[in-house]
Parts: sequence; C-alpha cells; structure tokens
Amino acid sequence: MKGKEKTTVTCQWVKVEDVTDDKCTAENIDQLLSPEVLLAAFEYRCNMNLQRTAQNIGIKIASKE
Repeated sequence: MKGKEKTTVTCQWVKVEDVTDDKCTAENIDQLLSPEVLLAAFEYRCNMNLQRTAQNIGIKIASKE
C-alpha cells in the first residue's frame, strides 16, 4: 500500500507509517482510564499487530514459504 491513500469510514485509525516509537500521553491513572486514551491504546496495539503481521508475511513471501 505504499504511496496509496485509502480512507474508509471504519478504519481511519490504521496507519501505514511505523508506530513503534508512539508513546502513551496519559500522565496519571485518571487520564489513563479516559475513553480517548483507552481508544488510542487499542488503536496502537491493533496497528502494531497489523504491521508485525504484514512484516512476517513479507518475509515469508520473500523466502517463498
């Protein structure tokens, strides 16, 4: 998907750029439990898993497994 902009109503949170260095913005437990921060954490975990899976698929395709 490199170089292609694709937006959907349900998956706008999916990122093509690396999210490894993203950090949580919560500074205390009350902020951590806010819906916005919980949603951001969920989106981060989903993006990490999607990117890791895409990388693994690329490696398997490159090695023709």
